[in-house]
Amino acid sequence: MKLQISYFKDTDTLSIWNGEPAWSADDVAENLIIDLNASGSPVGLTLEHAAELSLPVLLDTVAIPESEAGISGKSRPSSPEPPDRREDIRLEITYHAETDILWLGSRQPTPNGDDIAEYVTAFFDDDDRPNAVMIEHAAELLLPILTGQSQQSEKVIDQPTKPDKATASPD
Repeated sequence: MKLQISYFKDTDTLSIWNGEPAWSADDVAENLIIDLNASGSPVGLTLEHAAELSLPVLLDTVAIPESEAGISGKSRPSSPEPPDRREDIRLEITYHAETDILWLGSRQPTPNGDDIAEYVTAFFDDDDRPNAVMIEHAAELLLPILTGQSQQSEKVIDQPTKPDKATASPD
């Protein structure tokens, strides 16, 4: 399955989705929602206030022009039931520049992980409620979309463009 990434500038909402229908949604933390299919497996995520929350984290280690503007994306099917709001859980965002991994979620334990798509994993607590998301190749995948460098309204990702550190040759 291909990873579809859409950014909606007017609402500052980032959607990452694998194309499967979503049947329900659950809040991971404030501003982060995981979409689940009929069997309860994650099929996508929505990050509200995406640029406001994630760009400062990503830009601390990645230099891009400040003058870039956001873009609008097209919508995906909405889930039939509203997410189970968990207002008491704050969103924690951590970015590891050396591995280009963005961690979004609560600080609760995350023993169980399930792939949404390549490079995106949702984690669940002991009660099988989503509580965190890990995005690999985060700056590479998200910065062009959040900063408007991508000319597409929706970006479909097959694989990252940067070489694997294990196979990269020294300069």
